[in-house]
Amino acid sequence: MKRVVRLLVVLLPLALLAGTVPASANDEAGYLALGDSVAFGFNPIVFNTDPTDTDAYIGYPEVLSKHVVNASCSGETSGSLIAGPPDNGCAPFRSVAPLHVKYTGTQLAFAVAYIRAHPDTQLVTIDIGANDLFVLLRTWAATAVRPAC
Repeated sequence: MKRVVRLLVVLLPLALLAGTVPASANDEAGYLALGDSVAFGFNPIVFNTDPTDTDAYIGYPEVLSKHVVNASCSGETSGSLIAGPPDNGCAPFRSVAPLHVKYTGTQLAFAVAYIRAHPDTQLVTIDIGANDLFVLLRTWAATAVRPAC
């Protein structure tokens, strides 16, 4: 029962969002997705089986539109989205598995170039931030002297 409730908590917002996507976002140039593993659709089972099978990674952008340009990367942080590494695993992930969209550089640089080339883009989603917390926690745990709260 708890599993069903958790699944509904995740899927219900996605279903509501699916009804709000502009019609033009279903055009090839209509929807650009940026972000981390949530937008990418990272699945550790797929990664351990065949990390190069990008069709097996299905994030919420693929649920919202069949013609999404999904530039997200598993392990991306807000800093690496803007300026590149360090991140929480995006660079190593990119070295062993392809992304949904092939590009070099940062997601921000790709997004700017994409929007300039496709000024009719109707929807851009950005899902970022969880990996920042993971980096902070890892850094904090490695610190010998911790300030008092």
